[in-house]
Amino acid sequence: MFAIPPMEPVPLRKDADGIVYIGKSRVTLQTVVLRFLQGDSPEAIAENFDAIGLADIYAAIAFYLHHQAEVETYLEEMRGKAAEVRNQLETQYPEMLTLQRKLRRRLGRHSDDDNE
Repeated sequence: MFAIPPMEPVPLRKDADGIVYIGKSRVTLQTVVLRFLQGDSPEAIAENFDAIGLADIYAAIAFYLHHQAEVETYLEEMRGKAAEVRNQLETQYPEMLTLQRKLRRRLGRHSDDDNE
């Protein structure tokens, strides 16, 4: 007779800054969930992130699907933290913002030239 083994724990860990990682890797839950929401399959995600196995990716997605409200709140908090850091950097290093704008314009021109 088939015995149902005990469930393995979800392979998630949180660091001191509150960032949730998958397993022992540096791949974040945010990365996997956003790729999944953009339409990437777990297999496609696994191809791009060698540090995590397919089973852990499926477990992270299952966790998201079972806890969508909580994970969405977490993702919103991470977006807020990222915006704060971006604003601090732009305030401390305004020349970087100018370089970024120049780079965007230059890349935009090159991509237009390629279409001619």
